[in-house]
Amino acid sequence: QISGQEISAAGQLRLMTAQHHAAQQQGTTQGTYQSRTVLNNVTNNTATNRAAQVVGRTAVQTAVANKTLPANYNQSAAVRVAAVLAKSAAGQTVGHQQLPHQARFFGHNPNLKLPPDKCLLGCVFLIVEYDRSPDTIKEVPTWKQIILDHGGEIEPSYTLRLTHILCQTQKHPLVQQGLRDGKRCITAYWLSDIITKQQLMPPWYALHFPTPYSEERPCRQMLISLTNFENDERNRVKFMIELTGARVTSYFSADNNILVTRKLEGKKVKKARDINRPVVNVQWLNEILFGHLSCMYQPENVKYQQFNLNNPFRVDYNLVLHLMGAWKIPINVTQESYDRVRNNPVPVKRKRPRPNANFPDQENNDLSTADIIITNINPPPIEYRPCVMLSGFGLGKEEQRMVLQLGGTIAKNYSDATHLVMKESVRTTKFLCCVSTVKHIVNGEWLKDSSTQHMFLGEAIYTIEEVSVDQKVICKVHKILSNPNRHELFKGKIFYVTPGVTHPSVFVVRQIIESAGGTVEKQRRSLRAIQELEPNTYIVVASNNDLHLVADLIRSSYGK
Repeated sequence: QISGQEISAAGQLRLMTAQHHAAQQQGTTQGTYQSRTVLNNVTNNTATNRAAQVVGRTAVQTAVANKTLPANYNQSAAVRVAAVLAKSAAGQTVGHQQLPHQARFFGHNPNLKLPPDKCLLGCVFLIVEYDRSPDTIKEVPTWKQIILDHGGEIEPSYTLRLTHILCQTQKHPLVQQGLRDGKRCITAYWLSDIITKQQLMPPWYALHFPTPYSEERPCRQMLISLTNFENDERNRVKFMIELTGARVTSYFSADNNILVTRKLEGKKVKKARDINRPVVNVQWLNEILFGHLSCMYQPENVKYQQFNLNNPFRVDYNLVLHLMGAWKIPINVTQESYDRVRNNPVPVKRKRPRPNANFPDQENNDLSTADIIITNINPPPIEYRPCVMLSGFGLGKEEQRMVLQLGGTIAKNYSDATHLVMKESVRTTKFLCCVSTVKHIVNGEWLKDSSTQHMFLGEAIYTIEEVSVDQKVICKVHKILSNPNRHELFKGKIFYVTPGVTHPSVFVVRQIIESAGGTVEKQRRSLRAIQELEPNTYIVVASNNDLHLVADLIRSSYGK
């Protein structure tokens, strides 16, 4: 028996099918229009890029004080483009690219209501570029599975039945072909946000659109900082800055070219005003990601000085008309596809483990001892009780239970640990911190066998002999543990870690240094103060993004 709701859904599908056939009659005309639009944009963008290439840390006149324009910058061209954008901001007509007020964009046909967990039904994806990037190649299989789980389909090569192309840039030949054929070209950020919302929607963040750049990104020699953004918004702005090619700094100094903020308040904003550096909103980043580079030379434009916007990430679709043409036609779903989803049960959603902000991590968090029964018939005295640090066991709840049942304790920090239990013989942060202080570094079998025997066994046969650092370096663990002074490796050494160090983080690097007897200072000493110290006493750990912070040391003879 079919319910009234199902009859309604089937009727909607039949109506959509009729609409789909009618839309196909207009397909040729629509495709021709989109082809012309794309070709016009490609021509215009090429001319604009030639006229406004950014070389070095750029700024103009009032934009970035004491910075010079690139030698090949065509100022008159930039002024003309800026005038067009200013008209756009004021709501005036800008040639043939003005977005009609009645233009609407669609995901699915609005007449059809689909289950949220099947929000990609009717969507056929091709994934390009991501499968060649070392940063994302491992993620692609997961993305494909997510698409399939939510009703979508995957094509291994370009076909006309495609509806979406998941890509990073507009430079890939298949992306350009897809734009000519009216395909929706979007990024993995769009896919992530769609899965979160459980609803097919047109792109609404700049991050959802593929960029018009490949390797030569316009801000590649700029330093940009951000402020007054929190949580997801902060991460979003950080990703946007990185996509422009700029380096993101957690601080703001005279070396920074520009500051992106949500509101005009805070220490960074005051600092930027004091040293005459531009302060802009997110719209400035939007336009760079859309290929409108004139904004780099006019950050004081009123468009980029509005800090009371309800939605600072709002997209001006006038700037990406060639990417939005395909979204004017809703995606229809066939009766067969809908029946397949209706007849298949909704999969049970599994709860994802929530990341824990505590350090070191979950595998060394407290396990409730209320239900723990000590199985060790002869538990060691308190002063000899093993204090165990776990590494590589994930949540490690079972391993924690074994330790507690044997009468041991779980280490709260590295200095408390007497035993490091490693699942694999590879270098980890815990290994680097514990190697200076623990008495024993053993494999997971020591814990399993001890649990089986209901007592802590001797460590000798379970000791890890070597740890792989990389293909060329092997760490001889037993030699290090036999050194009675290993906890003094950095004794008398003073370190400064620049804020751009991220892998591992500054906090972790500090832990490693201090566990070996070193001292970490929060502020870098002056070159003169460093030179007054004994040779090889002061050590700076810096990332490539922070080389400007140690430029004076590099220029001097220090460290040579």
